Amino acid sequence: MGFAVAYQTTEQVSPALQREMIGAANNLSNGRTWLSCEPPYLMNENGTLVGASKPNFSPHPDDVASAKSEGLPDGTLNDVLEVLCELSRRFFVDWEISHDHSDGPLPSAMFSGID
Repeated sequence: MGFAVAYQTTEQVSPALQREMIGAANNLSNGRTWLSCEPPYLMNENGTLVGASKPNFSPHPDDVASAKSEGLPDGTLNDVLEVLCELSRRFFVDWEISHDHSDGPLPSAMFSGID
């Protein structure tokens, strides 16, 4: 059974701003191995930016060894949320966040301490 955290902008974003935000997300994601979680990945869906990241709760030992040899910090789900927070600050966008087992977006009060 898989588990992913999904995110999307609450409003439509112009194509030019989408390109900027995707580039910024990629830059903010650099410098991590992303062993424990998939990095933030954004794409256009009907004018909004959407994405999902799947945590990796049981990485393969070979992947652990490879990541360790890189000497970089591991990317976690918390890092994904930090990237989204930074995109919010830079580009004045808000996100709806959900996961595979939620009945829709998670209440924003859950994220009041993240920043």
